[in-house]
Amino acid sequence: MFSTQRPFHRMSHGEKKQVIAAINKANQTDKKQKSAQDSIPYEHIWPDGICRVTENHYTKTVQFHDINYQLSQNEDKTAIFEAWCDFLNFFDSSIQFQFSFLNLSVGMESFERSVFIPASGDGFDDVRAEYAEMLQNQLAKGNNGLTKTKFLTFGIDAENYKAAKPRLERIETDIYNNFKRLGVSCESLSGAARLRLMHSVFHMDDGDKFQFGWDWLAPSGLSTKDFIAPSSFEFKNGRHFRMGKKYGAASFLSILAPELNDRMLADFLDMESSLVINMHIQSVDQVDAIKTIKRKITDLDIKNQFSGNRLVCFNIKELGQQLKKLGMLIVQDQVWGRVTANRAEGKSTRYYIDEFHLLLREEQTAAYSVEIWKRFRKWGGIPTGITQNVKDLLSSREVENIFDNSDFIYMLNQSGGDRAILAKQLNISPLQLSYVTHSGEGEGLLFYGNVIIPFIDHFPKDSELYRIMTTKLNEVLIS
Repeated sequence: MFSTQRPFHRMSHGEKKQVIAAINKANQTDKKQKSAQDSIPYEHIWPDGICRVTENHYTKTVQFHDINYQLSQNEDKTAIFEAWCDFLNFFDSSIQFQFSFLNLSVGMESFERSVFIPASGDGFDDVRAEYAEMLQNQLAKGNNGLTKTKFLTFGIDAENYKAAKPRLERIETDIYNNFKRLGVSCESLSGAARLRLMHSVFHMDDGDKFQFGWDWLAPSGLSTKDFIAPSSFEFKNGRHFRMGKKYGAASFLSILAPELNDRMLADFLDMESSLVINMHIQSVDQVDAIKTIKRKITDLDIKNQFSGNRLVCFNIKELGQQLKKLGMLIVQDQVWGRVTANRAEGKSTRYYIDEFHLLLREEQTAAYSVEIWKRFRKWGGIPTGITQNVKDLLSSREVENIFDNSDFIYMLNQSGGDRAILAKQLNISPLQLSYVTHSGEGEGLLFYGNVIIPFIDHFPKDSELYRIMTTKLNEVLIS
């Protein structure tokens, strides 16, 4: 963790010389031109770590540490991921936040000092020397000269520092508790620690040490930026820049939540080079999200009506995990509206739900689904649920109501566990189960009313209908 610096009057002669040199350098800056300090985007920082970025926006930063996610079992990964989603959902749309991941080069001298063990003259110095040599050998073999740190910076809008401080501290406490539930340790950065962090980014590999004390500001007339700024910034074109003597490139990647897998960030951070990754995340107000979804659905509805298209497809894949429930409820509500409108015109409505087990996971969407299965037929609606995850489907408390109101069930090959559950739920005999045990393509059981019929349907593959209907990736690509 970062430590604050000693007051100026208690510093060594060499340290004082460094500070005086930094002050002289800052005083030599041409105030008429835009300086490197002017390019650092904050206005003021306080010793408690609160920073005023713009006139009405204030931030704090928390450093957090690793959790053994990649080495966890799959069920543990699921629990961690769900807890992480809950953590992200803690931030409402009034809180802006970003994750920062820093891989910064550190000279081997620093690492060697960290494993150096001084002699004590107590008869064990030979053991100390041997142990230190072993550590240095390990360091030479495996260390890539990088330190890796992780930070969460969060900010709010407020009229002034006094108004921002209590709310930022309440948010900080909640962040601590959320990290604790994940089994992650964390600590807040003081103002000096945040300055040290910025200094380490602005002075990659240049050997310039961070020297700073709050009591230096008033006598020198300088700001905190004067103690962290590089000698210069240069932004000549698009993504390339120069910072002091260091050259770099910036890249921007826009990621939709469904596209982010649990290895993407880890692969970036495994790169053996100085690297700074900032993930800016913006929470969406649920009311606004619902309005957006409804607007898209309405636009789609209108488009299909004018084009005479009798098929309307709803895809909620891009909504992300936390908005899927809202999306499913809105789609169900829209389907009810369509069924009602079609009934008034004497038309029936067919409603096909792929990955049907997802609707039965959530209490509200499961209850809505049961209502659809019970009442649709009276309104000319014909619902059909489709799923490969039978076990997930049958684990729902509502599945019995769904089965009781289903006149037709089409069953293909089933795993052993699923067969046992289905046999109990649908009163299937051992002989009938054989038709869904290691069965081939197009083989299974049909349930129609009180009748169970085994079937074998090998659809001709050399037909246009087959090419239209197949979902096999290799056949789709070939066609």
